Amino acid sequence: MNERTNEKAEILSWEKIKEKHEEFLGKEQRECAYEIAKECIDKYWRGGEIPDKNFKKITDAVLTFLFLWNSAFYRTCSLEKGFIENIKINIKNNKKKLDYFRGKCIYELSISDKNDIKDLYKSFSKVLACKKKVKGNKNSAKTIQSPVSTAKFLHIICPNFFPLWDDKIAERYGCSWGENEFSFKSYWEYMVKVKEQINNIEGTKTNRIKEILKEYTILKLIDEYNYMCYTKGNKQ
Repeated sequence: MNERTNEKAEILSWEKIKEKHEEFLGKEQRECAYEIAKECIDKYWRGGEIPDKNFKKITDAVLTFLFLWNSAFYRTCSLEKGFIENIKINIKNNKKKLDYFRGKCIYELSISDKNDIKDLYKSFSKVLACKKKVKGNKNSAKTIQSPVSTAKFLHIICPNFFPLWDDKIAERYGCSWGENEFSFKSYWEYMVKVKEQINNIEGTKTNRIKEILKEYTILKLIDEYNYMCYTKGNKQ
């Protein structure tokens, strides 16, 4: 892939990643929501057609994960009628593309996939949005999208391909977004940088890291590192 971004991401090491992984597991009690959501999706997601009742279970699992891990966004929201149903329908309508990326790793990120990634990102940004009151006008509300929810959604469905982020992580990577609805460009740049980070450490795995990678994807481990260092702000 020839496309590159101007600012390089931090050079990681497996030792740094392992240290923050252990710290994350020791301090973060919400990890259970991620594990349960992923187990549910793995159970009900199938190649080919999925029964509607299973799409509902997948949707509920995703939203349980989002409502806990992006509670700062959703607790001040007004969810419109049909919010959950619209997400379920969108998953169903985009299953072919999600199947494709669910079977890929971020190592395989290619400029040829950019348009499909953009379509998924924008489509789910819209259905995961909610209405928030406009400051200074209690009778007015505005639909707000969440780049954080969008990335979390894409990751939990396709955990080897789509990285997670939040605003602090994006800022540290030089990928801050402006208006939420125009955040895809920043997310694409972030994906490119995460791929470069992984490529830099790919051939240096210890036996302990190989064991950890049997249970956790590399993208989950990098998110834990970023979360502990930048979101929680305790990088040493």
